Amino acid sequence: MLLLAALPASVTLGRLVAHLRGDSLGADFVFGPRLGAEWVLRGLSAYVTPNNPLLRHGVGAFPDYPAPGVLIGVPFTWLSEHTASLAASLLALAAVLAALRALEVTDWRVYGVVVLWRPVMLGWEWGNIVMWCLFGAALCWRWRDRPMRVGVTLAAIISVKAFGLPLALWLLATRRYRALGATILWTFIFNLAAWAIVGFHQITVYIHMMGWVTAILERRGVGVVSLVFQITGSIPAAHLTLALALLALVAASVWRGLRRDDRSAYTLAIAASLFATPILWLFSYSLLLIPLALTRPRLSPVWLLPILLDIGADTSMPGPGVILLCLAVATAVIAAALRAEAHPAAAAERRTRFGAHATAPTPDRG
Repeated sequence: MLLLAALPASVTLGRLVAHLRGDSLGADFVFGPRLGAEWVLRGLSAYVTPNNPLLRHGVGAFPDYPAPGVLIGVPFTWLSEHTASLAASLLALAAVLAALRALEVTDWRVYGVVVLWRPVMLGWEWGNIVMWCLFGAALCWRWRDRPMRVGVTLAAIISVKAFGLPLALWLLATRRYRALGATILWTFIFNLAAWAIVGFHQITVYIHMMGWVTAILERRGVGVVSLVFQITGSIPAAHLTLALALLALVAASVWRGLRRDDRSAYTLAIAASLFATPILWLFSYSLLLIPLALTRPRLSPVWLLPILLDIGADTSMPGPGVILLCLAVATAVIAAALRAEAHPAAAAERRTRFGAHATAPTPDRG
């Protein structure tokens, strides 16, 4: 028991100190939203083209977020780069812990194990916004019967990262029409306001930039596209496989939602958000904590599976073996969550813990 408390704390503190001595802490945030915000405040474009002289650090070390994501960095421009990087990393770590708390995980051992996941480590060390989106996705579940709250939260996620779109389909399938309407409305408001500040003419620049960035980086990730490309050498085949995977997961989520299997539908929507992205980095696998927290809130062996993702984590160009391991671990976690949801004893325990509406969606409330 003492080891489960001391080991995560010492590992986290050690990695924080090590990064403070270097220059990689919060790099994703500093060279992403904060740098883009600085350019906007100087009257420059928030985005780059392949021949832009501001592109000094290679692909990935520049803003690649839409306008709402760029403007998140504005408050951090008031801080020094060092302070901003530290703040972004600590906020990312806090977002992971807050996500577990929002999902009502009270077993302190789970917090310790999750901190040891390599995806979580990379996420907070780099200060990646995916950690914030993870917290938002946890709040979407917690507030699932509060239409305005879930609408604003999911709209914020979608405005920054498109992988939140499957969660909107989950709202549709579970007949949360007011929440879905609020999501659409607030997504429009957030984007209208943000692009008005950044400049509507920058939309085409952003789309063009993401086109060539995706063409380069989608082969380097740890997802379906990279795996299929490395095996077949064909990007069209990789995109087709990705589309089929997305269709299958979304269809399964919608089907479970229509059958009022709320928790399973949300688990599959999270799986769709994770798997169905052209560029999938290791830190995105932090999303796996959501289905586990929903169905296995106490520590069990399945919580240890993502620790295996430490194998090959530092490889800049992961091979098929590493990618297969990542996808296999994610599939096992999702399957374990779905199996736990289907188990009668587990469902009865959740009804006791969360109330009579633990598995079936309740009508929208304001």
